[in-house]
Amino acid sequence: MKYQYKKTKYVPSSVFAFFPTKHKVKIDLWESLRKFGLDYPPIVQKRLEWVIFYETIAKKDASYTSEYFNISRKTFHKWYKLFKGSRYNLKSLMDRSRAPKTKRKWEVTTDEENLIYNLRKEHMRYGKKKLRRLCLRDYGLVISTWKIERVIRKHKMYPDPIGNKRIQVKRAKRKISPRIKVSSLLRPESIGAIWHIDSIILYFDGLRRAIITGIDDVSKIAYARMYPSNTSTYTKDFIQRLMYLTEGNIQVIHTDNGSEFDGYFSQVVKELGIPRVYSRPHTPKDNPVNERFNRTIQYDWLDGAVFDIDDLKEANREMTKWLIEYNTFRPHESLDQLTPIEYVESTLKVLPMYPTHTKFDILKHLLYYEFVESWSLYHNTGSKKALITEGFFVMLKSLFFLNSKMIHN
Repeated sequence: MKYQYKKTKYVPSSVFAFFPTKHKVKIDLWESLRKFGLDYPPIVQKRLEWVIFYETIAKKDASYTSEYFNISRKTFHKWYKLFKGSRYNLKSLMDRSRAPKTKRKWEVTTDEENLIYNLRKEHMRYGKKKLRRLCLRDYGLVISTWKIERVIRKHKMYPDPIGNKRIQVKRAKRKISPRIKVSSLLRPESIGAIWHIDSIILYFDGLRRAIITGIDDVSKIAYARMYPSNTSTYTKDFIQRLMYLTEGNIQVIHTDNGSEFDGYFSQVVKELGIPRVYSRPHTPKDNPVNERFNRTIQYDWLDGAVFDIDDLKEANREMTKWLIEYNTFRPHESLDQLTPIEYVESTLKVLPMYPTHTKFDILKHLLYYEFVESWSLYHNTGSKKALITEGFFVMLKSLFFLNSKMIHN
């Protein structure tokens, strides 16, 4: 006997009875699906909520549902159609393989593969374009560079297998966390917005030395230091000194892709929380400010400097003298013939009680006093603080933090 129930206002349309019974059994479809969804991945539960929201609260308004969950209407309709077409089967909300149905097959014939293999083995350092030319010139075969590259990859025919493996690992890491290129940034307008850092490799009668350089893009304030080599240990020391000198007034650091700026350098930059941008590979024009400073320090100081290259302390002392001249006395064409200090003073707002020439005279005296006292202190006591400052601390401290005493922003 088949039971018939009268429609009442107490039985909503979303309540179903799967089998006719004597007593009415109320089943909430959406709550039941939520319970079953606990056995599925979170993405299935998330898509189920889209459907429930669409059927209940949104009252089948796809635009409202898409806006609420921050998804496109196309995405919602795709999963809703699959779910509805499967008659509320939760498996229809699971991710599907995105692999193409028809995959590209190996199009290189056996004869072409053998020819490419033999040519590459005979000319290991020839690239795919040169090998393509040899195939056409000597054998009359037109083989695409893509096929040649596939054969080289298949047989791993590289002149330096270890180096190639290292390059592949680097490329894989960069795909995971791509590097921000400096060319994508807008030109900085404030002092300390971006500091460019680079290295100069020098050889003196077989003795290797490295000068790590840094320069502010806007004010052209520059700092440099000589080290035994350009490893990441020394670049880490350089950035720590630079942060100490500027008291952390560095917003972005720009370097090239050299190995000296990986390892310890990259680690300390992350610890300091400074954003970092990179030059494009083999593109010196991405760092013109620092490249010009590297040329200046070699032409103006290194070519005429007299010091013992074995004594790095003496070399850095002589370099500090030149850096003080560079930042306080030498006019800069890019700054309209101003020095970096004069440019900073002209940029900031000066209090009436501190005339510009007075501050500049005070700064010069401080520089001279700090330079003489710091080095005498270092040679007499071996103080680490004196070694860090090297007469340069007061200059940068005065430039970036005169506002606490002389300058009112």
